[in-house]
Amino acid sequence: MPEILGTLIVLAVIAALAVLAWRSAWKSRKKGGCGCGCEGCNGCPGCGESPSEEGKGSSK
Repeated sequence: MPEILGTLIVLAVIAALAVLAWRSAWKSRKKGGCGCGCEGCNGCPGCGESPSEEGKGSSK
């Protein structure tokens, strides 16, 4: 029984960390970021923001 309790505690800690990471990414994305940690993002592929004005018209 003690080994099961230890496993459950470890799983609970891992689940709590995963929920906190998801919550942080969700809040960042809702606030206008892309959720990947780049606060001043100018249109990275993961977010819905359009590229910056200086990037428009370039032939990439």
